[in-house]
Amino acid sequence: MRIERDIDYEHLSLLEQVLDLQPTSDPTEFKCLCPFHSERNPSFYINFEKKVFHCFGCGIGGTLARLLKLLKLEPQAERVSDETKASIYDVLQAAQLFFRDQLRCNEDARRWLKERGREHFRDRFGLGYAPSDPKALKEALSNFPDELLIRSGLFGKSLYPVLRNRITIPIHDENGKLIGFAGRSIDDSEPKFLNTRNSVVFHKRLVLFGMNYASSLLEKNRGNKELWIVEGYFDAMHLLYHQLPAVALMGTALTPTQAHKIVARLRALQRNIAVVFGLDPDHAGLDAMINAALSLLTFQVPVRVVLLDRDPDEISIERLKSMPRLSITAAFVEYLIRRRPVPTSAAKLLLRLPDTIRKNVWALMNTKIKVFGTEYMRAIHKCFEDEKRRQPKRFSPNLRGDFFELVVAAAIDRIFDPKTDLDDIDVTAILPDRLKRVYQFAIGEKVHLSEDEEQLYAKLALSRPFIVSKEILLNGIRKAYWHRRIREILDEFAKNPTQENAERLRPEYQRATQEFEKLRGVDTDKLLNFAEFFDSMFNS
Repeated sequence: MRIERDIDYEHLSLLEQVLDLQPTSDPTEFKCLCPFHSERNPSFYINFEKKVFHCFGCGIGGTLARLLKLLKLEPQAERVSDETKASIYDVLQAAQLFFRDQLRCNEDARRWLKERGREHFRDRFGLGYAPSDPKALKEALSNFPDELLIRSGLFGKSLYPVLRNRITIPIHDENGKLIGFAGRSIDDSEPKFLNTRNSVVFHKRLVLFGMNYASSLLEKNRGNKELWIVEGYFDAMHLLYHQLPAVALMGTALTPTQAHKIVARLRALQRNIAVVFGLDPDHAGLDAMINAALSLLTFQVPVRVVLLDRDPDEISIERLKSMPRLSITAAFVEYLIRRRPVPTSAAKLLLRLPDTIRKNVWALMNTKIKVFGTEYMRAIHKCFEDEKRRQPKRFSPNLRGDFFELVVAAAIDRIFDPKTDLDDIDVTAILPDRLKRVYQFAIGEKVHLSEDEEQLYAKLALSRPFIVSKEILLNGIRKAYWHRRIREILDEFAKNPTQENAERLRPEYQRATQEFEKLRGVDTDKLLNFAEFFDSMFNS
């Protein structure tokens, strides 16, 4: 499956603005705490390929369209005309020209860059300066209406500029379009970094700084086999300036949309490129590194980790190139040694690891038991088992016991195609009424589901029933169909038990019994258990 094609980016980007989505073993599926009931462990699952959600705690579920309505996140509310977007781009471009001019005129700002060895970034990355005067930017953009200035993200609702007395860093989307700014204070006031407000063209959880530059380097130089992920803007600039592809997280953890964008970009290049994490060596940086690496593991993208002893932009490029790349297993164990998180936190991270990697981590930890200490290791094991038991049940416990629900779930998963795999068999004929419309919806027919049917559809879509093989499932459907057809023929004859009707129904009855006997070699008469005179009429 090509993730970049199947994922529903619009819904993903909308929902992750209000939900703390966590990756699962399926790269198109995420889990989080249910927004509709109180819980401590995530039991709310969203699948963006199947476009469904279901909470295995409270039972609410349905299509993504219904979820957006429940959360009041209608996509239409986020859509604006191309003309409005173009106007916002014009505002941002005019602001960029103003900031660039201000940097040329402000000695303090230029000195700040020079003293920190960042002066060479000025022209390469379009750095500028936002003056302290709160009226300056508004006056420079006086040709634009106030409403547009607010919508651009440069100003608050009172038309007070977001960035003041800061070095400005233009932020572009993956196509190179200017969409917003970051600002670094030059007097060390807090926060040190500040972004312009979210707008219809910019949301910092959905954007990676430097993606446009990194994409260009990867395309132009096939010798580049790595994409670095770093934490800060200047870290990324340091690498990019020296021709190493890099992106920055802009002060947030790696989000699902960002992870999908990275994977889509790497796969579009059609060559093997590893993702290298080189985040800040403090506790926050180590936490971000492990969580970000785990987010990408589900995509089967090569992931390597470089454990730094200082911020990336303080390390020479030659040394960065030569530093050892660790596997996620080795990096995880090293993380535990350096960070030494409380056993509960360690256990929760271990639960997020794929089984094979988790086994390797346990094995490596056992070789370092003197480093960890026996008591700490036992505590992690105990917390791991406790956390594992507390995890919400991901699968529906009753699904395997209902053959017809299994059939619909398999149709949703496209395990079979009724048109090519079942010839002229009508699957809806064997389904109970509560499942008929759900099945029709699953195979793409235009039917409107009730709220209860939507919830059932979502539950089945996320249950992933175990099926021995496709052929066993198809044979089960065929058996159910021909058994039902035999009963229907007998019922029809019972209403009019004449010789003429028997002759008319005999060919259908013979075919139905023959097809059924192919699938189950039993005595048809005993199976049907109908009155003897019915059977004698059909077999005379």
